Amino acid sequence: MSKRLRSRERLQGALAALAILVHACASPKEDEASPAPEPRLDASARLDASPPEAGTPDAPGRAPEDAAADAVNPPLDAAPDPEPRDGSSPVFDAASDAAPTDAGTPVDDVGAPVDEGAPLDDAGAPLDAGAATDAEPPLDAADASGAADTGVAGAAGSVQVSNTPGSWVSTPDTRELSITADLTLEVWALTFSTGTPAYPSHYLISKWRSGGTTFLPRSYGMEFRWDGAVEAQGRIHFSVCPDGLNGSSATSLVTPAMTVGTWHHVAVVYRASAGEASFYFDGAPLGSGAGLATSVLDGSAPLIIGGIADAASTEPNLWNGRLAEVRVWSVARTAAEIADNRYARLAPQPGLVGYWPLGDGTDVSGYGHHVTASGDATFVSDSPF
Repeated sequence: MSKRLRSRERLQGALAALAILVHACASPKEDEASPAPEPRLDASARLDASPPEAGTPDAPGRAPEDAAADAVNPPLDAAPDPEPRDGSSPVFDAASDAAPTDAGTPVDDVGAPVDEGAPLDDAGAPLDAGAATDAEPPLDAADASGAADTGVAGAAGSVQVSNTPGSWVSTPDTRELSITADLTLEVWALTFSTGTPAYPSHYLISKWRSGGTTFLPRSYGMEFRWDGAVEAQGRIHFSVCPDGLNGSSATSLVTPAMTVGTWHHVAVVYRASAGEASFYFDGAPLGSGAGLATSVLDGSAPLIIGGIADAASTEPNLWNGRLAEVRVWSVARTAAEIADNRYARLAPQPGLVGYWPLGDGTDVSGYGHHVTASGDATFVSDSPF
């Protein structure tokens, strides 16, 4: 019995010693101080300040254990340390508040994401969503809502023609030049001579054919006439034809006279619904003529500047001098528009279907109705302005 008791006492002693040993291993040594948390410098702290000693508060009134807690859970207003610039994570630039762009998204020069599906211009830059990718065609005469292109090409100057058959410039018939309603014709003209009673008519602009024994399709035409001593100052004559054969005309004397060797501006405005033509000389209105046809044939004759298409090529009703700044409109221009713009180089605009400065054959209306010279017609540098 005593032997069993002693064995149990020895076992209890061993267990107690083991418990003491386990407890001693789990507890820090009393003579080893816990390491102090690494101090955090405030942004306003001096760079040469020494960190507080271990176990001392890092600010007045704060215990070391509070400082240790802050090291693990920093205050909300503490500024986070910047992440390293090693490419492992995005870094905000100090001068930019823009969000970082995903590495797989292309960006432009200023860092903005680029839509890879967006249309590009010729230089590779993205086009605006509403930008047109193709060049716009010339504005139709009936479209008054579009904005005109800017800039005027074509050389300044004039074309010099004579009153010999075939001395003119011309362009083939086109849809735009086959005007069937309101129209305006303008030209700057300089004459070398006046007409004769035998051949009083000198065509300035025409889309009109005649000659020999056969009359070819007629549409419209403007001419200048000298009918002898009674009308030595000359007159503007305008004709329209609704059926290609039976034309109607209106005319007006000019004041002052058309003088030899001097540039003059000549214009006529036709209003189809009223059957009326208004005449202008050097920007001043001369009056109107009524009783004209109320429509114009959509004919196939070419547009000729300085003459008329003569089937027999023998009718010398041609201009003898120089012509410049020829304009054909598919609208009825106002008196103010004619007076205010006769000295201006115009940009393409609604209603302007043919425009030839005539320093060369270029049509600057935007429709490309370029003219070619025939006979002894020559482009020269002389210009009215």
